[in-house]
Amino acid sequence: MAKNDLIQCSRCGSTDSVDVRFGACVATSSWYRNNYPAPNTQVTTNDDIRLWRIPLCMKCIPSGYRLFLQNHRKKMATLLGWFSLFLVLGVVAIYFNLAADPRLFTPLRWILAAAVTFGLFAGVVGVPVCTVKLIIDLGRLKDLERSGVVPAKQIEKSFIGEGQRIIKALSPDRRDSPEKVWGEFPLPVHKKLDHPTRQERDIVAVGKTIDEMEKLLPSEWKSLWEMRKE
Repeated sequence: MAKNDLIQCSRCGSTDSVDVRFGACVATSSWYRNNYPAPNTQVTTNDDIRLWRIPLCMKCIPSGYRLFLQNHRKKMATLLGWFSLFLVLGVVAIYFNLAADPRLFTPLRWILAAAVTFGLFAGVVGVPVCTVKLIIDLGRLKDLERSGVVPAKQIEKSFIGEGQRIIKALSPDRRDSPEKVWGEFPLPVHKKLDHPTRQERDIVAVGKTIDEMEKLLPSEWKSLWEMRKE
Protein backbone atom coordinates (compact mmCIF):
# COMPACT_ATOMS: atom_id res chain seq x y z
CA MET A 1 0.00 0.00 0.00
CA ALA A 2 1.47 3.30 -1.10
CA LYS A 3 2.38 5.87 1.47
CA ASN A 4 1.48 9.47 0.72
CA ASP A 5 2.10 12.03 3.46
CA LEU A 6 0.33 14.78 1.47
CA ILE A 7 -3.08 13.11 1.54
CA GLN A 8 -5.30 12.71 4.59
CA CYS A 9 -7.46 9.67 5.18
CA SER A 10 -11.05 10.84 4.70
CA ARG A 11 -12.17 8.78 7.70
CA CYS A 12 -9.63 9.64 10.41
CA GLY A 13 -7.43 12.40 8.95
CA SER A 14 -4.22 10.35 9.17
CA THR A 15 -1.48 10.91 6.57
CA ASP A 16 0.24 7.61 7.32
CA SER A 17 0.06 4.81 4.71
CA VAL A 18 -2.81 6.34 2.74
CA ASP A 19 -4.15 4.61 -0.36
CA VAL A 20 -6.43 6.33 -2.88
CA ARG A 21 -9.19 5.31 -5.28
CA PHE A 22 -11.12 7.42 -7.75
CA GLY A 23 -14.87 7.00 -7.35
CA ALA A 24 -17.97 7.96 -9.30
CA CYS A 25 -20.61 9.42 -6.98
CA VAL A 26 -24.03 9.65 -8.62
CA ALA A 27 -27.49 11.03 -7.88
CA THR A 28 -30.77 9.42 -8.98
CA SER A 29 -34.42 10.43 -8.63
CA SER A 30 -37.57 8.33 -8.78
CA TRP A 31 -40.96 9.79 -9.60
CA TYR A 32 -44.35 8.83 -11.06
CA ARG A 33 -45.03 9.62 -14.71
CA ASN A 34 -48.60 10.60 -15.57
CA ASN A 35 -49.82 8.21 -18.29
CA TYR A 36 -53.52 9.12 -18.10
CA PRO A 37 -55.79 7.36 -18.89
CA ALA A 38 -53.35 4.46 -18.35
CA PRO A 39 -51.94 3.88 -14.84
CA ASN A 40 -48.98 5.98 -13.74
CA THR A 41 -45.56 4.37 -13.92
CA GLN A 42 -42.54 4.92 -11.68
CA VAL A 43 -39.50 6.26 -13.51
CA THR A 44 -35.94 6.56 -12.24
CA THR A 45 -33.67 9.18 -13.81
CA ASN A 46 -29.91 9.57 -13.63
CA ASP A 47 -29.44 13.15 -12.43
CA ASP A 48 -25.75 13.91 -11.95
CA ILE A 49 -22.31 12.31 -11.57
CA ARG A 50 -19.20 13.61 -9.78
CA LEU A 51 -15.62 12.39 -9.58
CA TRP A 52 -14.32 11.78 -6.07
CA ARG A 53 -10.81 11.08 -4.87
CA ILE A 54 -11.30 8.81 -1.86
CA PRO A 55 -8.28 8.29 0.46
CA LEU A 56 -8.14 5.65 3.18
CA CYS A 57 -5.30 4.76 5.51
CA MET A 58 -4.36 1.16 6.23
CA LYS A 59 -6.09 1.24 9.63
CA CYS A 60 -9.40 2.46 8.17
CA ILE A 61 -9.62 0.12 5.17
CA PRO A 62 -11.28 -2.65 7.26
CA SER A 63 -13.87 -0.14 8.54
CA GLY A 64 -14.75 0.85 4.97
CA TYR A 65 -15.11 -2.80 3.97
CA ARG A 66 -17.30 -3.54 7.00
CA LEU A 67 -19.61 -0.66 6.13
CA PHE A 68 -19.84 -1.81 2.51
CA LEU A 69 -20.83 -5.32 3.60
CA GLN A 70 -23.40 -3.99 6.08
CA ASN A 71 -24.97 -1.72 3.44
CA HIS A 72 -24.99 -4.51 0.85
CA ARG A 73 -26.56 -6.90 3.35
CA LYS A 74 -29.37 -4.42 4.06
CA LYS A 75 -29.97 -3.98 0.33
CA MET A 76 -30.11 -7.74 -0.26
CA ALA A 77 -32.44 -8.22 2.72
CA THR A 78 -34.83 -5.59 1.31
CA LEU A 79 -34.75 -7.17 -2.15
CA LEU A 80 -35.30 -10.62 -0.64
CA GLY A 81 -38.42 -9.30 1.09
CA TRP A 82 -39.80 -7.90 -2.16
CA PHE A 83 -38.98 -10.98 -4.22
CA SER A 84 -40.56 -13.21 -1.56
CA LEU A 85 -43.72 -11.08 -1.74
CA PHE A 86 -43.76 -11.35 -5.55
CA LEU A 87 -43.39 -15.10 -5.27
CA VAL A 88 -46.24 -15.52 -2.78
CA LEU A 89 -48.59 -13.19 -4.68
CA GLY A 90 -47.70 -14.89 -7.96
CA VAL A 91 -48.48 -18.35 -6.62
CA VAL A 92 -51.78 -17.21 -5.11
CA ALA A 93 -52.82 -15.30 -8.25
CA ILE A 94 -51.96 -18.16 -10.59
CA TYR A 95 -53.88 -20.62 -8.39
CA PHE A 96 -57.04 -18.53 -8.55
CA ASN A 97 -56.65 -17.83 -12.27
CA LEU A 98 -56.31 -21.55 -13.00
CA ALA A 99 -59.35 -22.25 -10.85
CA ALA A 100 -61.45 -19.53 -12.51
CA ASP A 101 -63.81 -20.08 -15.42
CA PRO A 102 -61.90 -19.22 -18.65
CA ARG A 103 -65.03 -17.50 -19.96
CA LEU A 104 -64.60 -14.86 -17.25
CA PHE A 105 -61.21 -13.79 -18.61
CA THR A 106 -61.11 -10.28 -20.07
CA PRO A 107 -58.26 -8.45 -21.86
CA LEU A 108 -57.51 -6.61 -18.61
CA ARG A 109 -57.30 -9.89 -16.71
CA TRP A 110 -54.92 -11.24 -19.33
CA ILE A 111 -52.70 -8.19 -18.83
CA LEU A 112 -52.80 -8.70 -15.07
CA ALA A 113 -52.00 -12.37 -15.56
CA ALA A 114 -48.94 -11.41 -17.62
CA ALA A 115 -47.80 -9.02 -14.87
CA VAL A 116 -48.30 -11.72 -12.24
CA THR A 117 -46.31 -14.21 -14.34
CA PHE A 118 -43.45 -11.70 -14.60
CA GLY A 119 -43.56 -11.11 -10.84
CA LEU A 120 -43.57 -14.86 -10.19
CA PHE A 121 -40.54 -15.33 -12.44
CA ALA A 122 -38.74 -12.45 -10.68
CA GLY A 123 -39.47 -14.09 -7.33
CA VAL A 124 -38.31 -17.54 -8.42
CA VAL A 125 -34.99 -16.06 -9.62
CA GLY A 126 -34.57 -13.28 -7.05
CA VAL A 127 -35.21 -15.23 -3.83
CA PRO A 128 -32.35 -17.74 -4.21
CA VAL A 129 -29.95 -15.14 -5.63
CA CYS A 130 -30.53 -12.71 -2.76
CA THR A 131 -30.36 -15.53 -0.22
CA VAL A 132 -26.97 -16.67 -1.52
CA LYS A 133 -25.63 -13.11 -1.51
CA LEU A 134 -26.85 -12.60 2.07
CA ILE A 135 -25.04 -15.76 3.17
CA ILE A 136 -21.86 -14.60 1.42
CA ASP A 137 -22.05 -11.18 3.09
CA LEU A 138 -22.54 -12.72 6.52
CA GLY A 139 -19.59 -15.05 5.97
CA ARG A 140 -17.35 -12.19 4.87
CA LEU A 141 -18.39 -10.10 7.87
CA LYS A 142 -17.51 -12.96 10.22
CA ASP A 143 -14.14 -13.42 8.51
CA LEU A 144 -13.45 -9.69 8.82
CA GLU A 145 -14.36 -9.62 12.50
CA ARG A 146 -12.15 -12.64 13.14
CA SER A 147 -9.06 -11.61 11.16
CA GLY A 148 -9.39 -7.84 10.71
CA VAL A 149 -7.94 -8.31 7.22
CA VAL A 150 -9.57 -7.26 3.95
CA PRO A 151 -8.90 -9.74 1.10
CA ALA A 152 -6.84 -8.19 -1.71
CA LYS A 153 -9.66 -8.78 -4.22
CA GLN A 154 -12.09 -6.87 -1.99
CA ILE A 155 -10.00 -3.74 -1.30
CA GLU A 156 -12.02 -1.63 -3.76
CA LYS A 157 -15.15 -2.42 -1.73
CA SER A 158 -13.56 -0.60 1.22
CA PHE A 159 -13.51 2.62 -0.80
CA ILE A 160 -17.11 2.12 -1.91
CA GLY A 161 -18.08 1.74 1.75
CA GLU A 162 -16.16 4.88 2.69
CA GLY A 163 -17.81 6.76 -0.16
CA GLN A 164 -21.21 5.68 1.13
CA ARG A 165 -20.24 6.91 4.60
CA ILE A 166 -19.21 10.28 3.17
CA ILE A 167 -22.50 10.60 1.29
CA LYS A 168 -24.42 9.98 4.51
CA ALA A 169 -22.21 12.33 6.52
CA LEU A 170 -22.60 15.19 4.03
CA SER A 171 -26.30 14.65 3.33
CA PRO A 172 -28.16 17.98 3.74
CA ASP A 173 -31.11 16.25 5.47
CA ARG A 174 -29.00 14.31 7.98
CA ARG A 175 -30.59 14.83 11.40
CA ASP A 176 -28.12 13.26 13.81
CA SER A 177 -24.63 14.55 14.54
CA PRO A 178 -22.63 14.44 11.29
CA GLU A 179 -19.54 12.27 11.14
CA LYS A 180 -16.21 13.93 10.43
CA VAL A 181 -14.99 13.92 6.84
CA TRP A 182 -11.51 15.02 5.84
CA GLY A 183 -11.33 16.38 2.29
CA GLU A 184 -13.59 17.95 -0.32
CA PHE A 185 -16.36 15.81 -1.78
CA PRO A 186 -18.90 17.70 -3.93
CA LEU A 187 -22.26 15.98 -3.81
CA PRO A 188 -23.97 15.28 -7.16
CA VAL A 189 -27.10 17.38 -7.63
CA HIS A 190 -30.63 16.00 -7.87
CA LYS A 191 -33.02 17.22 -10.54
CA LYS A 192 -35.71 19.59 -9.31
CA LEU A 193 -38.96 17.63 -9.28
CA ASP A 194 -42.31 18.59 -7.76
CA HIS A 195 -43.01 15.27 -6.08
CA PRO A 196 -40.10 12.83 -6.20
CA THR A 197 -40.80 9.51 -4.49
CA ARG A 198 -37.13 8.83 -3.74
CA GLN A 199 -33.81 10.61 -4.28
CA GLU A 200 -30.56 8.81 -3.58
CA ARG A 201 -26.80 9.10 -3.98
CA ASP A 202 -24.35 6.21 -4.26
CA ILE A 203 -20.90 5.15 -5.44
CA VAL A 204 -21.24 3.14 -8.66
CA ALA A 205 -17.57 2.53 -9.54
CA VAL A 206 -14.08 2.91 -8.09
CA GLY A 207 -10.64 2.46 -9.65
CA LYS A 208 -6.97 3.07 -9.00
CA THR A 209 -6.96 5.53 -11.90
CA ILE A 210 -9.66 7.63 -13.54
CA ASP A 211 -9.37 5.52 -16.69
CA GLU A 212 -9.90 2.33 -14.68
CA MET A 213 -12.88 3.87 -12.94
CA GLU A 214 -14.38 4.93 -16.29
CA LYS A 215 -14.15 1.36 -17.60
CA LEU A 216 -16.03 0.09 -14.55
CA LEU A 217 -18.87 2.60 -14.87
CA PRO A 218 -22.26 0.93 -15.45
CA SER A 219 -23.41 1.46 -19.03
CA GLU A 220 -26.32 3.69 -18.00
CA TRP A 221 -23.88 6.25 -16.55
CA LYS A 222 -21.33 6.41 -19.36
CA SER A 223 -23.19 9.00 -21.47
CA LEU A 224 -23.64 11.36 -18.51
CA TRP A 225 -19.97 10.94 -17.64
CA GLU A 226 -18.97 11.88 -21.20
CA MET A 227 -21.23 14.93 -21.09
CA ARG A 228 -19.56 15.95 -17.83
CA LYS A 229 -16.15 16.03 -19.50
CA GLU A 230 -17.25 18.25 -22.41
